[in-house]
Parts: sequence; structure tokens; C-alpha cells
Amino acid sequence: MHTLPKYLTCALTSLVLLAPACDPELPNESAPVEASDADPVTPAQLGLGDGWVYLEDGLWTRSDAIGEQEYAAIGEAGMPHAIASLKEVELELEQALVARPSDETRGQLVELREYITDLQTSPWTLPPDETSPRCTVNIAGSGSAQPIACGASASASASYTNTCDAALKTLQTYAIAHCNGEAKTHSCSRTGNPVSCSSSATITGAASCYSKAWFQIPNAAVWKTNYLRGACNGPGVTTGPGVTTVNDPPCGGANQQICP
Repeated sequence: MHTLPKYLTCALTSLVLLAPACDPELPNESAPVEASDADPVTPAQLGLGDGWVYLEDGLWTRSDAIGEQEYAAIGEAGMPHAIASLKEVELELEQALVARPSDETRGQLVELREYITDLQTSPWTLPPDETSPRCTVNIAGSGSAQPIACGASASASASYTNTCDAALKTLQTYAIAHCNGEAKTHSCSRTGNPVSCSSSATITGAASCYSKAWFQIPNAAVWKTNYLRGACNGPGVTTGPGVTTVNDPPCGGANQQICP
């Protein structure tokens, strides 16, 4: 069991992300690894729940109930990982713009690049030890990135309340759903105390598809990624041309026009 740092001895609550991901390769060992001295703060200590495995300074992962991965980046060492996860989204939007040029996609790219720049210029530093055992700190985050019928979806939310101190905090959420050169995105950035943010995006279209849910709480970011497209007429997923379809019955009826 981890011991909370003194500045987080207040009550912490959090939701758990539930969605597929395809991100950094996991270590062979299944047992959690303790953080190094350079990265002493764990996701659990920030209110993100238990079961996290240490990958490298600033980067953690854990499996959900069905074995899918989520990732958490913490503190100064974690910020490059959080930025890299958004750079992946930037590449998806660039590819969408090449495949299907549109003002909407250009605007999505501008928005995301501003988002990344803001993250790069806002250091993640842990607050000083100035709390009281009678105050309350509530941090919550949830997200999903998953295939849906003939497409993909993503959603993310985050909230923060601190009665220990009146300092304002900024939360950010981002969701993208992308299929066959078309992308839908939504982002939220709010500052306050209490404060909350949420984003969601859904799309249907031909393979290949992709979706990502991403949220930032004070000093950390968490994300999940999905690379699967849902079957059009029943259970199953397909990842794109040349990739074996899993339990995907033929398309037809109202869905036929958007199935490959």
C-alpha cells in the first residue's frame, strides 16, 4: 500500500477509465514496480486508483477488467509522455487532412497544436505541504475509447475540488474519433475550484478507425487509445484493409452505405 504524501492526506476520490488502448509496450514482468527516487508520486497518490505498474520515470500503466491498457503521466518526468500521446493524435489529424482536406480538420489541427503548446508551457510541479486533515480534496477522472457499430467513439471527463486551499486549478479533456480520413473532436479547458470538464466524440465510417480519450488533472494526464472499428451488423470489430475481420457479419440495410 502506498503512503499518501502529506499534501494529499485529504480524502481523494476518483473514477476509473474503461476503454481499449494501444500505447507503449509493457514490460515482461506483470508485478508492479516501485517508482524511482526521481518519480516518487504514484497515480494512486493523485487519486487515480490502484493497480498501476511503473514503466519509467513519469509513466505508469494498468489493465482494466478486460485486459485493456490505460496510461498515466505524472509530474515533470511525465509531461513528455503526455505530450507524445497528443502528438499521436496530431499525426492522425494530419493523415486525415491529406486523405480528405477540409476546413474542419484544419481547425482541429490548429486547436490541438495550441493545446499541446499550452501543455508544454505549463510545468507540472507538486504543491507545497499546506493542507489540513479537516479539508477535502476530490479528484476524479474517467474516459473511454472504443469501437461502436460501423465506427468508433471516445469520451473523457475530469473534476477537481479542494477545500484545503482556494487556489484555482485548470482541467483539460480531449476526445477524438477518426474513421477513413474524417475526424470528430471535442476539447474542454476550464479553470476553477471546484471545476469540471468533459469531452466526447463519435463517428461512423469505413475502416480504418481510431479513437482516444485524454484528460488532465493537476500534475498528471491519463489516456486510453482504441484502434478498432465496430462491425456494422452485430458483434465484432475490423481494423482496416488487409486486416482480418473478427466476427464481423456482412453489412446491409441502412448501414450498407457506410460499410466498406
